[in-house]
Amino acid sequence: MPFQNNRMKNIGSKFILLLILTFHPLCVFSSESVEISGKILVPEKVIIPEGGLDVVLLKFVVNEQGEITTTGPQARVKSQPDGSFRILEVPRDLRAAYRIGTRVEGRLHQSNVVFLNDQDSSYQVEVQVPGISQKVELLELEKASLILERDLGKVRVTEVWEINNPSRDLIDSVNSGYRIN
Repeated sequence: MPFQNNRMKNIGSKFILLLILTFHPLCVFSSESVEISGKILVPEKVIIPEGGLDVVLLKFVVNEQGEITTTGPQARVKSQPDGSFRILEVPRDLRAAYRIGTRVEGRLHQSNVVFLNDQDSSYQVEVQVPGISQKVELLELEKASLILERDLGKVRVTEVWEINNPSRDLIDSVNSGYRIN
């Protein structure tokens, strides 16, 4: 009888272990899906094409070796004329990171990385598409440093400037007389 009890306990524990291993991926891949929506913010001078912009959901996963791999586009939709988009039925993968990507005038633009959690069912994402401006007066000097290094018979002077651009646009200073080589 003790042999039979041990055998039943052994079979029972193996069954419980099998159940745990079988349903463990459900903790990472929930059957529930989420919605990712947002807007492509373009400069005033850029016109969104009549059919909308192509919006792609990109997925990045960390593998067992700790390397980040992309699994390719997970969804493709067209934006509305105002740049808004909505991607439905995105599988909730808690091990993955997501980004929204689009091309405007041939250039690729991406959102910040979005990580899904097990509470939220919808996520808002914005993709900023910078314009190009000549307004160098928008640039702000954040910090300036002067580094003096003594060498044999001479002094080396290095000047370091940290410049802040508070606007959404890229500032083209080359054509405005502030050429940086």
